[in-house]
Amino acid sequence: MRSGGSMEIRKNENSFIQITNPATVSGVYGKNPVVGKFTTDTLEDLSIITTNGIAIFKGTGGSNPTLESVFTLTTNSFTKSYLAQINKHYGPYAIIHNEVSDRDDIVAQYGNAIYIFKNNNNNTTPSTPETIISFSEFLSDFKVADLDNDGYNDIIAITQYQDDLLTFGRILVFLNNNGTIITTPVYNNSGINLINSVEVADFNKDGWNDFVFDRSSDSISLFINNKSSGLFSNVATESFRYESAPTPFFLIPPIVARKIVAADLYNKGGIGVILAGWPDASVIYNFEMIIRINATTIDANPAPPYLFESNVLAGSVYHPKLLLYNRGDRDFLKYRIYKMNWQTYYYYLFDSTTSNHYIDETESLLYINVEPENPPPDNLFYYAVAVDNSYKVSATSDTISYIGYVCPTCWGEAGPRAALGITENEIPKSYSVTNYPNPFNPVSKIFFDIPKEGNVKITVYNSIGQKITELVNEFKSPGRYQVEFNGSNFASGIYFYRIESGNFNQVRKMLLLK
Repeated sequence: MRSGGSMEIRKNENSFIQITNPATVSGVYGKNPVVGKFTTDTLEDLSIITTNGIAIFKGTGGSNPTLESVFTLTTNSFTKSYLAQINKHYGPYAIIHNEVSDRDDIVAQYGNAIYIFKNNNNNTTPSTPETIISFSEFLSDFKVADLDNDGYNDIIAITQYQDDLLTFGRILVFLNNNGTIITTPVYNNSGINLINSVEVADFNKDGWNDFVFDRSSDSISLFINNKSSGLFSNVATESFRYESAPTPFFLIPPIVARKIVAADLYNKGGIGVILAGWPDASVIYNFEMIIRINATTIDANPAPPYLFESNVLAGSVYHPKLLLYNRGDRDFLKYRIYKMNWQTYYYYLFDSTTSNHYIDETESLLYINVEPENPPPDNLFYYAVAVDNSYKVSATSDTISYIGYVCPTCWGEAGPRAALGITENEIPKSYSVTNYPNPFNPVSKIFFDIPKEGNVKITVYNSIGQKITELVNEFKSPGRYQVEFNGSNFASGIYFYRIESGNFNQVRKMLLLK
């Protein structure tokens, strides 16, 4: 909190805010305090916009909170800033990619531009921004969040412009490409009634971030992520309006909204919105209003867990190791692990765990004699769901896959059989299709088994169902085949491929990441 010309930090002690001995920084007339991990220690840091620039304070630890000034970015007069990871992956993705030592960068608004200052991981940044996103229109608000679900934080911005003396809003999304923000927006939605503020959250709990904005009145519009290359439709998924007046004395006109915040207001897992502002600017009022919209008391389903691939060595054998991360649901209970049956190609409930990792000791991974340029197709597949204390179940996680021995106990006297040992001359027992690698850039090989002779067709579609190429359309004898899909001429995103042969018809998903 800010008191006069000082900043106070009060410690939370077992759910009670400390009354005495706050951490105090004097002489700070600041705004927009945000927390993040800027310095090289393990504690969170505080960023404040002051008259001198952006000041970074770090906690010193101990029984009472104290703050120490470590860095001030004095390049410009900023109006808004965040401490966020831009240069590397964030959260669990950073752990998987061994990037946990990389510190948060500074993302700040200066006039009608967004400046990104790369952290040099030595408690400072250069005085010159690494990236500048400039706008010809008034920059009203922006947020930093992962919108395309690739583990890198992107930027969503709100601008305002005039047309025939009317003011409209524009929403723009700038994607992060392997640590660099691309300054050309992938999403540009204009012609909307005046917008002042935007907020990002996973409203439908599917693991992909959505966004909501105010319409400078007592209503908000929600846009659900469609998980395609364009990310969002230009038309709102839902709109909500506050109808009743907060006082019995007179009717309140629509408010002039200035800020919205998304939060789990009732601690039930569902995301609601707090809308703050004041009544119509044409009338003078001596109060402001805070309105709750779409606040739910219903126990919502948890969000799907993050699931990543790893392995563990036991003696001389590698086993699949699944790394799991809960997305922060407060009443998390356990993970359920699902595994594909290699004979039926259906998933079944394999096991459950409360740990953040799981080892499948029933499977052995195939790493020896695998040709890097021509590996066999993956044949071990897993996904997971999260379960909360009310036994609500999340949507499924992403699927991970491995190259392993095929059913080591299913081959009788022949002993364990490696996937690599199956030759093209052997007749497959059933239809199958998979691709490797997945995700890929820009080439992935599609492997398919054909147990009966007949015409085989493999077609690739984009995320909205448009056919983009036909890879195979010819008569095939029984056997094992592969075909290559080259995505060099296509944009990053989700693609689907369909195989058709006789009565067999199956669709699978692949992800192109450039």
